[in-house]
Amino acid sequence: MGIDAAVLPRDEAARLRLLYRLNVLDSANEREFDDIVFMASMVCGCPMATISFVAEDRLWNKALVGPARKEIPRAEALGAVAITTVQPTIVADTATDPRVQHLQHGPIRLYAAFPLRTSIDPTLTSAVGVLAVMDDRLSSRHLQPWRDRPNACSNCASRCPTPAPSTKP
Repeated sequence: MGIDAAVLPRDEAARLRLLYRLNVLDSANEREFDDIVFMASMVCGCPMATISFVAEDRLWNKALVGPARKEIPRAEALGAVAITTVQPTIVADTATDPRVQHLQHGPIRLYAAFPLRTSIDPTLTSAVGVLAVMDDRLSSRHLQPWRDRPNACSNCASRCPTPAPSTKP
């Protein structure tokens, strides 16, 4: 089982056009992105953190800390659910949360993600990607920075460098 059509953002076509225009998928590592996921991992006390972009068939990690894979099928991606909302997505237990319990998320039990948006198209309601932290243990203390300081998460996410739009037609 995986992501079904009910979970796809209403503005999916426009979101994908913007994602490809950003030309970020499969790009080289960049220190700024790596620094942000390192900070997110440290602040939240989680062994895994990613900056991920969600394409039509996959979630691709631009930057990662911990044992996360570089790419996973979208049908298995927690981030594919998180891009559909303007608010942070907090999943205290992936095994019992109905939004994600049907996904094959491996050992991840705790998941918190902040949607990444760009000012290039402010009309989009969905995000092109997420800044996320994950853990294989359940602990509400990991979620406190997301709950107590949503502006800090927003500021961290807004510091993600926006890749230059592609010049390709």
